[in-house]
Amino acid sequence: MFRNIEKEKLERMMDQDPELRKIIQQMLENHRLALSTVSHELRNPLTLVYSSMQLIESQHPEVLTFAHWTQMMEDVNFIVDLTKEIGSLGNSDHMNMTIFSLKQLLEYAVLSFAMSLEESGIELTGKIDPAIQNYLGDKVKIQEVILNLLMNAQQAVIRKYQESASTAAKKGTILLQASRTHGGVSIQIQDDGCGIKAEDMASIFEPFYTNKEEGTGLGLSISKKIVEAHHGTLTCSSTYGKGTTFVLTL
Repeated sequence: MFRNIEKEKLERMMDQDPELRKIIQQMLENHRLALSTVSHELRNPLTLVYSSMQLIESQHPEVLTFAHWTQMMEDVNFIVDLTKEIGSLGNSDHMNMTIFSLKQLLEYAVLSFAMSLEESGIELTGKIDPAIQNYLGDKVKIQEVILNLLMNAQQAVIRKYQESASTAAKKGTILLQASRTHGGVSIQIQDDGCGIKAEDMASIFEPFYTNKEEGTGLGLSISKKIVEAHHGTLTCSSTYGKGTTFVLTL
């Protein structure tokens, strides 16, 4: 909710004024309660959708042969899990640690996102090192980070190419590349979209900061907190008008 420098000032003020501390703590508690309520209201109908899809699958097993059915089930299940996390948005360092296949998670993310790009003409390429091993972390939150970064790339590409006068004009590209490093994994998400202005680079990970017409400005801030809670790093390099690369290390 606050920038780091604002948090430090606020902590000093609360140390000096116990009454202010009580007020701020109550505000934060109200914020968490609101998130929890919204999460609960969203999760119930989503759970019903997922349950209905499971029922359809059991009664009509032929749907398993339908294009994208399995991936759609994975996506709906992911959304259900994600709504559970919204309630603890203010506590991004709380991890539900499990061992899972990071390679498989990345492959699913690329396949799922590629489906959403079919009508846009944007080309998404995934290059995932088969040597990437199982990972101990919060699977839902890691997937949230990957999808946040892919969505940012998509929006950047659209912003650059949507005003092109030629229908045959290039629609843009996104590349997700993951490889093993010494003691970890490096994941790069690169686009040839609109890029980020130099004066904006210092602020992109701040909560509620955005230069988009739509959006909350929370995606990158939450992603960075999640990555750091996994003892990783999330960095960005960009050339305005040419594209952006995010590098996630775990």
